[in-house]
Amino acid sequence: MNELNLSEWISVIDQIKRLDEKYEGIMDVVVTGGEPLLRSDLEEILSYITRQKLRHMLLSSGEPISDDRITKLLESGLEKIRINLTSHKYVFNMQSLIMHIKNEVAKKINITKKFKDFGVKEVGGNIVLTSYYLDFLEEIVKLAYKSNLDWIEIHSVIKVGHGYINQKFIVPDPIPIPTNWGEVGLVIAPNGDIYPGSEATSIPLSKLGNIKNDSLIEIWFSNSLLNKIRSLSFLGEPCKSCEVKKLCRGGFRFNAYITKNDLFAPDPSCQLVKDYIGKS
Repeated sequence: MNELNLSEWISVIDQIKRLDEKYEGIMDVVVTGGEPLLRSDLEEILSYITRQKLRHMLLSSGEPISDDRITKLLESGLEKIRINLTSHKYVFNMQSLIMHIKNEVAKKINITKKFKDFGVKEVGGNIVLTSYYLDFLEEIVKLAYKSNLDWIEIHSVIKVGHGYINQKFIVPDPIPIPTNWGEVGLVIAPNGDIYPGSEATSIPLSKLGNIKNDSLIEIWFSNSLLNKIRSLSFLGEPCKSCEVKKLCRGGFRFNAYITKNDLFAPDPSCQLVKDYIGKS
């Protein structure tokens, strides 16, 4: 994949700033990856975001990191970071699993403390919930609380990438995920491709354009896929007649695509959809 260079990311930030001005300053820029710390020009990117007065947050595994790197990140304007507290390296038995979880989480908690000690204003953590972390969830949350993290997030696994390969470790989520495509933001991949959500990067049909050739403002306001999702005109039964359709917005488009190969099919994880299919 040909990643955007620094000048191209500067151009992206300029476009985000123009979109932010149209919304009177409500935009947040989330810098993620892959692992953003692997970019040697990350500080320059963050500095430019800061100079444009755009709120931003860094999502990272916290590695590789050093005291000097944290200082440089702070000097570039970093005020908010979220560290992934979990790791999903292969383990071979229950004893090694427990040891791995305790060691890995302790290491990541220490990284969050380091960012705090250096003066980053907001430091949070996230847990990617799989079956082998389930029994340790309460312990991890308590440890994060004692470490004065500003917030903690618990994320379910989406069946994409490593999540698809390791489906047997996924903890089923009883609450269907609403679609936020066209409602929350856009994702710009390292090569400049633009998508309606992070999971959409694995759905070729959902690609909205490329930042090298297309305008963010044009895509956000005029893209036919986004406007179709926003209007709910794609809904068929039972969703079309459902009383809560404006809350779930037709459910998670990714679930529909990977199970039905149809971006606009009903979300099969929804119990109401399951009941409807069962009666058919």
